[in-house]
Amino acid sequence: MNPDIERIIDSYHGMISKADAERILNGAIGKAIDKEEASHGSAAGPASSKEKPLSASAVLEFINMNSQHGKNDGGRYIVDVRDYIYRIFNPVEFQMQARKGTRRAMVLGREGHAVKVTLYDKYADFVDINTFERGDVILAKNMLVDNANMELRNTRDTLMSRIVPSQTGITDFSKLVDGQKNIDVIGKIIEIGPIRYVNTLGRESQVAVADCVITDSEAMMPVSLWGSSALMSTKMKPNDYMKIEFCSVRSRNGSAEIYAPDTSRILISKSLFSRTRKS
Repeated sequence: MNPDIERIIDSYHGMISKADAERILNGAIGKAIDKEEASHGSAAGPASSKEKPLSASAVLEFINMNSQHGKNDGGRYIVDVRDYIYRIFNPVEFQMQARKGTRRAMVLGREGHAVKVTLYDKYADFVDINTFERGDVILAKNMLVDNANMELRNTRDTLMSRIVPSQTGITDFSKLVDGQKNIDVIGKIIEIGPIRYVNTLGRESQVAVADCVITDSEAMMPVSLWGSSALMSTKMKPNDYMKIEFCSVRSRNGSAEIYAPDTSRILISKSLFSRTRKS
């Protein structure tokens, strides 16, 4: 094996394939498209359409190599990516000049070998509509490699599909204990409180806060929602099923409470019913 290819594979502790390493070495990571096409979200189509999709770590290596060679604001590339969803964030509204829309951040790969993905408008909604979850293996086709922002972005030709579902999540609330962090919890919504805005130390603007109560059919658990997680409460209805990703458990007034900050992800879907405890 080429020693340069071995070096690349070793740098990722064996977590990328020989084919990915060869494409990194040869720079064959996609087909360049000009900035005008990229700004309109059009895709020239991946040059690697007949090749195995890239891993997130291979894309990250390519972005880093471009950065080292001062290509951050130069070429842009279209790729297909297949990897684990490490993390999904709640969608947020944005306004850029006269345009308003929705965007969502997602992270593909494994910790230390992950790449950020930014999805806009219908693609941001697609993640929830199709109940993509933390740990799923997905295939994302026709993604734009944005060297300037060191991330992937959707194009108008992007296609996303789930290859392997993860179905993570704690459904038995008796397993929830104070101090747990970065866990996923699934439950049925019983009560939903109104959104209120509070001042917090170190922030000039107020933060949205809301509360709800969920059940595993035997026990109830209060949930404290902050930031974008609180804003997601406007989509909740009693008897809906909810999954909270990257939440924690803390003690409040002597009782356990689920804490879902701005960095958690709220998923509301009827399909979660099949994974809840039955009374």
